[in-house]
Amino acid sequence: MTICDICSTEADGRVVPVGEFQRNVAEGRFNPFRLGLVSGRVDFTEEQDFNFWTGVVRENETDWFLCHRCHQAYAQATAAPRTPAPAPGSSLPDSLETLRRLHPLPAQPGVPADWRPGLMAGLFGRGKPWGDREQAIALLRHGRIAEARELLQRLVAQGADNPTRLLFCFEGRRPPHDDSFRISQVVPTLSPADKTLIDMLVAVAQGNYDWLGESMLAASATTPGSEFAAFLLLTGFVATSDLWLQTQLLHPRKRALESMIVCRPFKAVALFIERRHDEAWAAFQQCVAEPASIVTAYEKGLNLSATPAEHAKLGEAARLYGEIGLGLVLFDLGYAQERRAHFARLTPRLNSGLAEACRMLA
Repeated sequence: MTICDICSTEADGRVVPVGEFQRNVAEGRFNPFRLGLVSGRVDFTEEQDFNFWTGVVRENETDWFLCHRCHQAYAQATAAPRTPAPAPGSSLPDSLETLRRLHPLPAQPGVPADWRPGLMAGLFGRGKPWGDREQAIALLRHGRIAEARELLQRLVAQGADNPTRLLFCFEGRRPPHDDSFRISQVVPTLSPADKTLIDMLVAVAQGNYDWLGESMLAASATTPGSEFAAFLLLTGFVATSDLWLQTQLLHPRKRALESMIVCRPFKAVALFIERRHDEAWAAFQQCVAEPASIVTAYEKGLNLSATPAEHAKLGEAARLYGEIGLGLVLFDLGYAQERRAHFARLTPRLNSGLAEACRMLA
């Protein structure tokens, strides 16, 4: 008799091919914790136990032996009609309009009548800031970009803190373009860890995957110093989706990455950076609901066939990119209650600096 890979009972049973097993677990069709086949950790919720175990399944490369009891439960669970796997994004509304109705924007912050810089601003400075970073964020959420940028210019000139300087640099990468809004004067003043966050955004805009990969590795190895740094780290992580997905398919086949593929997570994060929140929200939702279609698109674009194990692994990653992207939209629009709950559910599924970034936003 053999030890069951699920309940650890020594018994007769059946073997399930690793690719099939990984696919059914990744799609949420087989959850031994929900079925009562195994007990979870004392300090973990069922969702946390399942998310941790999913990672173990994803990394395992051998077939799974299930005793007759566990195999019967597995067969019944996987014989059911396919439905999207339960995911942190599933509790969120399909449209941002629902959140807008729940959380109307507060009153617009006041701005002095003479907020525009005068002709002599280059010689004598732009004047003192009339508010702080939070007021600049409020102006951005009301669509008053020119006023928000002027306030950020003044805050930075007065010696702003790191989160404000990061916001300044991030705003400089978003439309509309403004020649007077120069992040090149601020980036050198950032700490090395914070500078890598901006490097990721610039590398994405330039399509420089070597620089993007190096910046992502450096950034994820550190602990974010603020909520905004955590937000930028996760933004950069989603922006590396195409680089990671292509590498996972090309490297085992000894092929080199030749060009960028605008996959759905990458397109969604680009829409998000462009402030096209509704389109980004819909695209990230689609990543969560239909991750397998993203892998299929890569098979077509790269002219290859992914193995079942690759389908399971990459599909789970595509779903995760979408879930993180939904959280980024929530953060950018100021929906704190939903954002904190969302990132709290994501934290156990990530490691090192990325997990810490989720904890900071939770």
